Amino acid sequence: MSDNTRKLHYDINVPLSSLSSSSKRKHQAHLYQTRLHQLGYHGIAFCHTAHGRLNLDRDDADVALPWKDILPSAMKNDTNNSTEENSFGRTNNCSRMKIYRRLNIVVEEVSDLSRILLPTNSTIADGTSSSVRELLQKYDIISLQPMNEPALQNICELISSSSSSSSSGGVTNSTASSNNTNYIDILVLEYATGSRGGYGLPYKLRKEYVVKALQAGVTFELCYGTAILDPKRRQGFSRTLIDFQSNYNSIQKKHSLQNKRYPQNKCKSDKFPLLLSSGPRQNFTQGTDEGALALRSPDDVKCLVCHLGGD
Repeated sequence: MSDNTRKLHYDINVPLSSLSSSSKRKHQAHLYQTRLHQLGYHGIAFCHTAHGRLNLDRDDADVALPWKDILPSAMKNDTNNSTEENSFGRTNNCSRMKIYRRLNIVVEEVSDLSRILLPTNSTIADGTSSSVRELLQKYDIISLQPMNEPALQNICELISSSSSSSSSGGVTNSTASSNNTNYIDILVLEYATGSRGGYGLPYKLRKEYVVKALQAGVTFELCYGTAILDPKRRQGFSRTLIDFQSNYNSIQKKHSLQNKRYPQNKCKSDKFPLLLSSGPRQNFTQGTDEGALALRSPDDVKCLVCHLGGD
């Protein structure tokens, strides 16, 4: 198969603890890159998770996921380092894998959303003059993980209204562009924790939420790691997968899911807008972190989805 037609596989949710020492973080980053490269992946996004309001000392990309730890080779060549500083991700010179830095924000309180997404409230929680926007711009990928229905509803309404204002042009265009909603790439469907104890999403995934997110160019993500390791969470993974697929199939019959970021794409999407990533590697039943043992090849993930009821 030629390079123009071959599929490229990425695992864009590989958590890396910011509390670990620099040496341990380097070891884990190297281990995960090596393992995923062996499994046939072409890219990896190391993920830092923040809870609620952002803190500059803790959540800055250069503090939580410094390049010198997750990709030491990028620091050896000053020329490559300077040319890739403002690019999307960096390349591992040995494996040729693309490496990205991702921020995942867990949202439980609706009040936190205005501080993250709205410019008038974009001051970091620790009181410094740095803005949320400056912090977000250091990451390659930004995701939000709502933990209840009010949080999910408000997220979808904010990104939808911002997208609509941006596409309408005029005075509202400058207002929309000043929001931080355009930095949001992914909404995480978290089934392993929350009010239902791992047996499903802690909210009802309504069709109107899915429509608003997809029309704004935001996609959804479902992580398989916990489902593989913990039998009690496998049911939650299956329920979430089937629920999302059912919603999307019914939506496709009524809506042309045009991506507002790319208006030229006016036809219905033939791609299922659900990302499958490894995600957290905890076995909640045993209370252990299984590390690289939770990682699976693209073919294994496809088989898992088919076995648990997806297409």
